[in-house]
Amino acid sequence: MVQFEDKFMARVLIDGGSSLNICPLTTLKRLGKGLHKIRAGSMNVKVFGGSQRATIGETNFSLHMGPTWFDVEFQVLDIFATYNLLLGQPWIHAAGAVASTLHQAMKFEWNHQEVIIHGACQRN
Repeated sequence: MVQFEDKFMARVLIDGGSSLNICPLTTLKRLGKGLHKIRAGSMNVKVFGGSQRATIGETNFSLHMGPTWFDVEFQVLDIFATYNLLLGQPWIHAAGAVASTLHQAMKFEWNHQEVIIHGACQRN
């Protein structure tokens, strides 16, 4: 679970294969952030399935994970996604994090200590 301002977000995907941090437009709206928070800057990205999409722009969030906050730049895309945010290689490298999809966990060093964050399983 990730905290943004006073809201908590589940379904945050950490994907070491993604070269971008992605925020779907629906997440941005759900967080109460309008389109005026998006900085201009369009690039074409290859989305799941191999098709190409243009980004709407970019935005920054300060996200609370574990004991610390991370300032993360996201590319905003108008896509249907099963995740609320996708943290890709830019965030993983900046945080010095090691992600394990097998263990549904990630770890990073903070204040000279190892921090391990486990993913939450959602059951219907």
